[in-house]
Amino acid sequence: MELRCEDIEYSIAGNRILKGITMGVSNNEFHTILGPNGCGKTTLLKTVYRIVKPETGTVYLDGRPQKDISIRQSAQQMAVVAQFNNLNFDCSVLDVVMLGRTPHLKMMEQEKAQDYEIAYDALRKVGMYDKRTGHICRCPEVRNREWCLRGQ
Repeated sequence: MELRCEDIEYSIAGNRILKGITMGVSNNEFHTILGPNGCGKTTLLKTVYRIVKPETGTVYLDGRPQKDISIRQSAQQMAVVAQFNNLNFDCSVLDVVMLGRTPHLKMMEQEKAQDYEIAYDALRKVGMYDKRTGHICRCPEVRNREWCLRGQ
């Protein structure tokens, strides 16, 4: 997936948070967004994953304007690893990984063997297959989110 932002602008209560942001990220690349608190890093990311709509500018996914792509199609191509893990309920590592299959299912459709194989493969890639049945809140590797990033 290629992601590109062109001339993104966004304000909150008349305060310009993002001004003319242009950037691009290609498949299998890691990038870092650095800056002081309050400079718009999180707002930019929220714009990319469609929580915030930019006032001007365009976000492109694989060369297509994001506004022309359904939320479902976007979710099939990208996921978000939030800064803080607020999961405080009884679920396994596999349960959380399977949430990533949700955009690929129809309404009320149950996961199939193929969905589990995709999840198992992802867990193998990040060295977490043996922890798949572990409780999400008691697994140290989950708390630091490193396994999420290794899988990208």
